[in-house]
Amino acid sequence: MKNSVTKILFVRLFSSIVVLFLLITSIFVLLRIAPGDPLQKFISQEFSKELAEKVRESFHLNSTISDQYLIFVKNLISGDLGVSYNYHSPVLYSDKRLFIIYACFFVHMFFGSDNCKLPISSHSIQKKRKYN
Repeated sequence: MKNSVTKILFVRLFSSIVVLFLLITSIFVLLRIAPGDPLQKFISQEFSKELAEKVRESFHLNSTISDQYLIFVKNLISGDLGVSYNYHSPVLYSDKRLFIIYACFFVHMFFGSDNCKLPISSHSIQKKRKYN
């Protein structure tokens, strides 16, 4: 009985980790292959080259792609989503709606999705085995 529940939990956890990895990687790749220089979206052409280099260094655009990916993942895990192009402030604090969206997403992810159905399905599996 417990072995099947543990197996179900392990399979779901593993598949969730794989999907999360693929999602994060695809977002990173899409951001990197977007046309144009990300620096041009953030600062004006009128700024000096020295200031542009400082901003490029602060965004880690001079790093290798693998270093940029590791920094991207580390920042996502720590909740640092970067600086908003429109508001020039941290993304989480620039728009209150974004916080509400994240809160709703995590509530749904942990309570409204298949994770809630797992105890019910494991209970029904155990009941089915008793009758067979």
